[in-house]
Amino acid sequence: MPSVVIDDARATGAVPPRRSEGFNGEVHEPSDGEQGLAVLAQEQTRDLVLADRNLPVSDGLTFVESVCVDGAHDGSVRVTETTESDTDHLIQVLDAEADEYVVTPFAAAITREVLRMLGVEV
Repeated sequence: MPSVVIDDARATGAVPPRRSEGFNGEVHEPSDGEQGLAVLAQEQTRDLVLADRNLPVSDGLTFVESVCVDGAHDGSVRVTETTESDTDHLIQVLDAEADEYVVTPFAAAITREVLRMLGVEV
């Protein structure tokens, strides 16, 4: 499953929770939304795009909105991670056309379960 997992944990020195652990296939892990868009522009279609909502340079919402406007990755499953669990923030994520969201912190198993519910084989 070709994937892009955009998370700034490594760039900020935080210990990354290995969200992509156990994913099958090639996984790119850029640290901000702008780098994520560059990966998508250069690479084949991605089955999964998993983006942290709070990223530097270009945040996860802007990233997901850009992917949707571009249309080249319409078949990709788009999941946004967020630390914001209030209804307004979650509605913003879904309005940006993310297929689902995961509230952090969480275990990698939760991400895999959400992906399974969306029909993504991990």
